[in-house]
Amino acid sequence: MPTLDAEYAVKNFRQKTPFIPVSDGRGKLLPETVRIMEICAEAGMAFATGHSSPEESLLMAQTAHDMGFGKCIITHPNTTIWKMTPAQLEKAATLGAWIEFCYLGRFWGKGSAMPEYTRQSLQEAVRILRTAPEQTFITTDLGQAGMPRPVEGMRTALKELAQAGFSQAELHSMTCSVPAYLIGLQNDPHGN
Repeated sequence: MPTLDAEYAVKNFRQKTPFIPVSDGRGKLLPETVRIMEICAEAGMAFATGHSSPEESLLMAQTAHDMGFGKCIITHPNTTIWKMTPAQLEKAATLGAWIEFCYLGRFWGKGSAMPEYTRQSLQEAVRILRTAPEQTFITTDLGQAGMPRPVEGMRTALKELAQAGFSQAELHSMTCSVPAYLIGLQNDPHGN
């Protein structure tokens, strides 16, 4: 789904640019959104909710569940305006959606090349990751000028999370098994 051009993002950041809606604003996905999901399901491709609102992302997760489509990704629900509550994250996981935990929130903030955002504490990151670790995978979303390189960022993430008590098996699932499934390199890590 759209990211920078998503209706939710454009309106929240008060941009004066055209936007792409994914829902009717009254709790129903647009037929075009559902059709894109169907195309992804037919092709066995992962489908990501993009910069849609938490409520719209849950609508897409519910629709994917109802379709029997197992590759719906909730895009970075741990950052800024996309942040989901623990109850919303649990609901998404219950519906079989995959939760993309974006580690960028641990790198930006004061003293970084992206100082306009508040850095996410390690404690908050751990709390979010512990909500549904079996349905979560980690990305860095790095690549911006002046920020750590993606590989360096992932190394930092793994080190921090291991020190915070995540097992090697949990980290392997969140950085290897789940992503490999989502891009079609291996079977569902849960055997579904």
